[in-house]
Amino acid sequence: MSEIAAQRGVVIGSASRIGWAVAKGLADGVLEDYIERTHVDRMACL
Repeated sequence: MSEIAAQRGVVIGSASRIGWAVAKGLADGVLEDYIERTHVDRMACL
């Protein structure tokens, strides 16, 4: 019983770690895209 619970904990832990990595990657990508767009808009305004 406790072995199954431990395995489940490991699976959930690694899944959440992967989720965090994916979320961080998406956030970084969106942020870079936004910075590029606003930079281009600023250049167009100048």
